[in-house]
Amino acid sequence: ISVGPPSEVLKNGGIPAASSRKRKIDASKFIHNQSNVLKKVLKFRVRGDHFFKTEFYEEAVRYYSRALRLSEKCLNLEYSLKASLHHNRAAALIKLCWFDEAIPDCNSAISLENSWVKPYYLKAVALGSIGRFEESNRIFTFLAKSRPDAKIEMPGGFMLMANPNSK
Repeated sequence: ISVGPPSEVLKNGGIPAASSRKRKIDASKFIHNQSNVLKKVLKFRVRGDHFFKTEFYEEAVRYYSRALRLSEKCLNLEYSLKASLHHNRAAALIKLCWFDEAIPDCNSAISLENSWVKPYYLKAVALGSIGRFEESNRIFTFLAKSRPDAKIEMPGGFMLMANPNSK
Protein backbone atom coordinates (compact mmCIF):
# COMPACT_ATOMS: atom_id res chain seq x y z
CA ILE A 1 0.00 0.00 0.00
CA SER A 2 1.37 3.36 -1.01
CA VAL A 3 0.51 6.28 1.26
CA GLY A 4 2.50 9.07 -0.32
CA PRO A 5 6.05 10.29 -0.68
CA PRO A 6 8.52 9.06 1.96
CA SER A 7 8.75 12.53 3.55
CA GLU A 8 4.98 12.47 4.24
CA VAL A 9 5.18 8.97 5.69
CA LEU A 10 7.94 9.96 8.08
CA LYS A 11 6.33 13.28 9.14
CA ASN A 12 2.78 12.08 9.58
CA GLY A 13 3.12 8.44 10.55
CA GLY A 14 1.78 7.17 7.23
CA ILE A 15 -0.97 9.78 6.78
CA PRO A 16 -0.68 12.04 3.73
CA ALA A 17 -0.10 15.68 4.71
CA ALA A 18 -2.96 18.14 4.40
CA SER A 19 -0.92 20.09 1.85
CA SER A 20 -1.22 17.21 -0.60
CA ARG A 21 -5.00 17.64 -0.55
CA LYS A 22 -5.12 21.42 -1.08
CA ARG A 23 -8.16 22.79 -2.78
CA LYS A 24 -7.49 24.74 -5.94
CA ILE A 25 -8.69 28.32 -5.92
CA ASP A 26 -10.56 29.42 -9.00
CA ALA A 27 -9.30 32.96 -9.65
CA SER A 28 -12.33 33.99 -11.67
CA LYS A 29 -14.69 32.91 -8.85
CA PHE A 30 -12.55 34.77 -6.33
CA ILE A 31 -12.62 37.98 -8.40
CA HIS A 32 -16.36 37.61 -8.97
CA ASN A 33 -16.92 37.13 -5.24
CA GLN A 34 -14.82 40.23 -4.44
CA SER A 35 -16.83 42.21 -6.98
CA ASN A 36 -20.09 41.08 -5.35
CA VAL A 37 -18.82 42.03 -1.90
CA LEU A 38 -17.86 45.50 -3.15
CA LYS A 39 -21.30 45.92 -4.75
CA LYS A 40 -22.97 45.02 -1.44
CA VAL A 41 -20.74 47.44 0.48
CA LEU A 42 -21.72 50.22 -1.92
CA LYS A 43 -25.39 49.22 -1.73
CA PHE A 44 -25.33 49.41 2.08
CA ARG A 45 -23.57 52.78 1.90
CA VAL A 46 -26.23 54.18 -0.45
CA ARG A 47 -28.96 52.94 1.88
CA GLY A 48 -27.16 54.49 4.85
CA ASP A 49 -26.88 57.78 2.96
CA HIS A 50 -30.60 57.66 2.18
CA PHE A 51 -31.53 57.10 5.82
CA PHE A 52 -29.15 59.86 6.92
CA LYS A 53 -30.69 62.36 4.49
CA THR A 54 -34.19 61.43 5.62
CA GLU A 55 -33.10 61.79 9.28
CA PHE A 56 -33.51 58.12 10.21
CA TYR A 57 -30.13 58.13 11.89
CA GLU A 58 -30.38 54.78 13.67
CA GLU A 59 -31.09 53.07 10.35
CA ALA A 60 -28.20 54.97 8.79
CA VAL A 61 -25.89 53.71 11.54
CA ARG A 62 -27.16 50.18 10.97
CA TYR A 63 -26.42 50.28 7.22
CA TYR A 64 -23.03 51.96 7.59
CA SER A 65 -22.16 49.28 10.18
CA ARG A 66 -23.21 46.52 7.77
CA ALA A 67 -21.09 48.07 5.04
CA LEU A 68 -18.08 48.29 7.37
CA ARG A 69 -18.45 44.67 8.52
CA LEU A 70 -18.70 43.49 4.94
CA SER A 71 -15.78 45.69 3.87
CA GLU A 72 -13.47 43.52 5.98
CA LYS A 73 -14.02 40.74 3.41
CA CYS A 74 -13.21 42.99 0.46
CA LEU A 75 -9.52 42.98 -0.39
CA ASN A 76 -9.66 45.71 -3.03
CA LEU A 77 -11.63 48.29 -1.04
CA GLU A 78 -10.16 51.77 -1.33
CA TYR A 79 -9.11 53.46 1.90
CA SER A 80 -11.16 56.53 0.95
CA LEU A 81 -14.36 54.46 0.77
CA LYS A 82 -13.72 52.84 4.12
CA ALA A 83 -12.83 56.25 5.61
CA SER A 84 -16.09 57.72 4.29
CA LEU A 85 -18.07 54.84 5.83
CA HIS A 86 -16.49 55.57 9.22
CA HIS A 87 -17.08 59.31 8.75
CA ASN A 88 -20.71 58.84 7.74
CA ARG A 89 -21.42 56.54 10.67
CA ALA A 90 -19.77 59.03 13.02
CA ALA A 91 -21.96 61.82 11.61
CA ALA A 92 -25.09 59.73 12.19
CA LEU A 93 -23.96 58.84 15.72
CA ILE A 94 -23.43 62.53 16.47
CA LYS A 95 -26.92 63.32 15.18
CA LEU A 96 -28.17 60.73 17.69
CA CYS A 97 -26.07 62.41 20.42
CA TRP A 98 -24.01 59.23 20.80
CA PHE A 99 -20.80 61.21 21.01
CA ASP A 100 -18.62 58.61 22.77
CA GLU A 101 -19.50 56.07 20.09
CA ALA A 102 -18.65 58.51 17.29
CA ILE A 103 -15.08 59.20 18.39
CA PRO A 104 -13.63 55.77 17.40
CA ASP A 105 -15.17 56.13 13.94
CA CYS A 106 -13.62 59.58 13.60
CA ASN A 107 -10.25 58.11 14.62
CA SER A 108 -10.60 55.31 12.07
CA ALA A 109 -11.47 57.75 9.29
CA ILE A 110 -8.52 59.96 10.25
CA SER A 111 -6.11 57.02 10.28
CA LEU A 112 -7.28 55.96 6.81
CA GLU A 113 -7.34 59.46 5.26
CA ASN A 114 -5.37 61.83 7.52
CA SER A 115 -5.56 64.77 5.10
CA TRP A 116 -9.37 64.77 5.08
CA VAL A 117 -10.65 67.49 7.44
CA LYS A 118 -14.25 66.34 7.95
CA PRO A 119 -13.49 63.54 10.44
CA TYR A 120 -11.34 65.96 12.45
CA TYR A 121 -14.27 68.36 12.60
CA LEU A 122 -16.68 65.63 13.72
CA LYS A 123 -14.22 64.46 16.35
CA ALA A 124 -13.89 68.00 17.70
CA VAL A 125 -17.68 68.34 17.84
CA ALA A 126 -18.03 64.98 19.64
CA LEU A 127 -15.26 65.79 22.12
CA GLY A 128 -16.74 69.20 22.89
CA SER A 129 -20.17 67.66 23.36
CA ILE A 130 -18.92 65.33 26.08
CA GLY A 131 -17.04 68.09 27.88
CA ARG A 132 -13.54 67.42 26.59
CA PHE A 133 -13.14 71.07 25.62
CA GLU A 134 -9.33 71.28 25.56
CA GLU A 135 -9.04 68.40 23.09
CA SER A 136 -11.89 69.81 21.02
CA ASN A 137 -10.34 73.27 20.95
CA ARG A 138 -6.96 71.81 19.98
CA ILE A 139 -8.52 70.11 16.95
CA PHE A 140 -10.48 73.21 15.92
CA THR A 141 -7.29 75.28 16.20
CA PHE A 142 -5.41 72.69 14.13
CA LEU A 143 -8.15 72.85 11.48
CA ALA A 144 -8.06 76.64 11.38
CA LYS A 145 -4.26 76.66 10.99
CA SER A 146 -4.21 73.89 8.39
CA ARG A 147 -6.89 75.65 6.33
CA PRO A 148 -6.15 79.37 6.82
CA ASP A 149 -8.52 80.39 4.04
CA ALA A 150 -11.41 78.31 5.39
CA LYS A 151 -14.12 79.37 7.76
CA ILE A 152 -14.95 76.59 10.19
CA GLU A 153 -18.42 76.65 11.64
CA MET A 154 -18.23 75.90 15.33
CA PRO A 155 -21.02 74.35 17.36
CA GLY A 156 -23.29 77.20 18.35
CA GLY A 157 -23.08 78.83 14.93
CA PHE A 158 -20.03 81.07 15.25
CA MET A 159 -17.14 80.92 12.79
CA LEU A 160 -13.53 80.03 13.52
CA MET A 161 -10.97 81.52 11.15
CA ALA A 162 -7.17 81.45 11.28
CA ASN A 163 -7.13 84.68 9.28
CA PRO A 164 -9.98 86.95 10.44
CA ASN A 165 -9.42 89.19 7.40
CA SER A 166 -10.31 86.41 4.92
CA LYS A 167 -13.67 86.69 3.25
